[in-house]
Amino acid sequence: LCRVDVDGKLLDLYTTHLHASYSEDQRSDDQYRGHRMAQMVQLMQFVRNTRRSNASQLVTGDLNTKPSEKQMRVLMEGASLHDSWLTANGGEGGGETSNTPDNCYSRNSGTPQRIDWILFSGAAMHCTKCSVSCGPIPDDDICYSDHSGVVAEFDVASTPSQPAGPPLVSDPIPEPVLDLAEDTLAEAVDVAKRRLVACNRRLLITALLLVAVLLVVPPWSVSTGLSAMAGFALCFQLVTVVVNRSEIRELRDVQESLRVHRKLN
Repeated sequence: LCRVDVDGKLLDLYTTHLHASYSEDQRSDDQYRGHRMAQMVQLMQFVRNTRRSNASQLVTGDLNTKPSEKQMRVLMEGASLHDSWLTANGGEGGGETSNTPDNCYSRNSGTPQRIDWILFSGAAMHCTKCSVSCGPIPDDDICYSDHSGVVAEFDVASTPSQPAGPPLVSDPIPEPVLDLAEDTLAEAVDVAKRRLVACNRRLLITALLLVAVLLVVPPWSVSTGLSAMAGFALCFQLVTVVVNRSEIRELRDVQESLRVHRKLN
């Protein structure tokens, strides 16, 4: 979060990068859909809790989320944000920034997608132009990045001359937004639980195999290299269990925050 004040024009600027899908089809085989929902809920809550009553807001970043996905609805409706691309250009098409044909890094990675965003809110903000930029380097086939950039231009009206206001008291989060987020997070917790069961099983099998080897082969006859490999395998499986438990805990924390919002509504 960066708070900007230029000649009486107040702006709260947010930027972030959400978890990638690592999947061309972000609906069926995307195992990180719930993680992005959790991150989107946290971003939505952060914007709601920190924006000032007399400032405009600009939320930017690689959200790894397409316009049609539930996560974008949660963020935009939950935090009352507008899409600069649609505001300036209208319609649903265009604005693709990933897997574009002219990108040397990702042109063969799948269908072009619009997953990089400039969102805004505030009565003083008026988006006049939005375009995709930073494709191939001039006179070269190399691109600046595996994603194109998004550039937006705004007319920003001066806000009344007064000290920076307190955080804006937001309206309640709409119930359909809470429902969407809770459903996706519940699915993510179920997936994480199944992954934890598999991790526990692998840890148990690794430990049993290690014990069996020690029972058959005298410890003093085991080479240092073999001992190191066995120890690494056991530690690796233990780490995966710890990481998955932490993952479930974090998802549940976000679920609990949504239940608090529902009570406040």
